[in-house]
Amino acid sequence: MNQVLNLALRPTAAVTYNDYVAVSFMPALRIRGIEPGKDFSLVCFDGTPESETSFPSLTTVSLFPYMIGKEAALHLLRRMEDPGREIQVTNLNLR
Repeated sequence: MNQVLNLALRPTAAVTYNDYVAVSFMPALRIRGIEPGKDFSLVCFDGTPESETSFPSLTTVSLFPYMIGKEAALHLLRRMEDPGREIQVTNLNLR
């Protein structure tokens, strides 16, 4: 997080791999006078209880890794069969 916050053009948002990483960013932001949820947005993937009880609460997306892997493999196989195939979009049921 410190590397992100030290960039010359500091971003105003971060998407993290999971809720725990996003929650751990909050103190680093506050130490620098950046208010999470107001000056800096955090989005994460998991939907753990920590994301609901953090202050401010996190924007989180619950993903289903098996479903994502299965769909990614199917997309890859279709592209391998026909490299010129139109790009396909799959909507997954997320929470």
